[in-house]
Amino acid sequence: MTNPILVIGGWAVDPVVLRPIFGDRAVYIDINHLLPSIANDQWLLNCWKQKLKDLLSPYCSEGMILAGWSTGAIAAAAIADLVNISKLVLLSATPSFCRRDSFRYGMRPQIVQNMITSINENKEPVLKQFYYQCGFTDILFDWSQYSIEELTCGLQFLIHADLLSIATLPDTCCQIHCLHGSEDRIIPSGAGKFLCNRLGGIWHQLSGPHAFFCDKDFKIENIITSIFPERNNQDVNF
Repeated sequence: MTNPILVIGGWAVDPVVLRPIFGDRAVYIDINHLLPSIANDQWLLNCWKQKLKDLLSPYCSEGMILAGWSTGAIAAAAIADLVNISKLVLLSATPSFCRRDSFRYGMRPQIVQNMITSINENKEPVLKQFYYQCGFTDILFDWSQYSIEELTCGLQFLIHADLLSIATLPDTCCQIHCLHGSEDRIIPSGAGKFLCNRLGGIWHQLSGPHAFFCDKDFKIENIITSIFPERNNQDVNF
């Protein structure tokens, strides 16, 4: 029997874009709808990891495969030691979206703060630029899909969420795979490799942007298939 798959999507992006990797039978979580429960326009809950785990509990099952992309990868890594999983798959991940004293790969917090200001004025140009930098060149998105509150809470989450103290998962039977595009303009591949090393995972650097999975590259497909054989039973269409 194939283990259930829980996939957490990224900021301002419908997680349906991840279907080419994880298939039609996976459960897709839109992180944007959950973020106002753990962040607001000023702060992030101190117990945000536990709160996020509680919000996701209805979709969790023992021995499941937990996956996430971008902001969803931060969320997946954060709750990985709070749930019983057989595999952790992180796409375009980072332990901290923003730069810290001990972490040089992150974005300057002021840039994210400026995005919040701009979204409150007119979210469309901000989202258009973000989608372009992600590498979504052939996908049309609905600007009205996410509220200003959801988008700004998501950015506050990215300003404050910090997994730099994360360590290898206590369950040594859990496989960990980290995949990252070498031309990522949102989260540098060095950030993903830093997190992967901290978790004791297997690193896979692929060609492509932040949304590297949009490039239907034969090499990418082979790598994903080799580290994620479960996709063969999930009605995928890479």
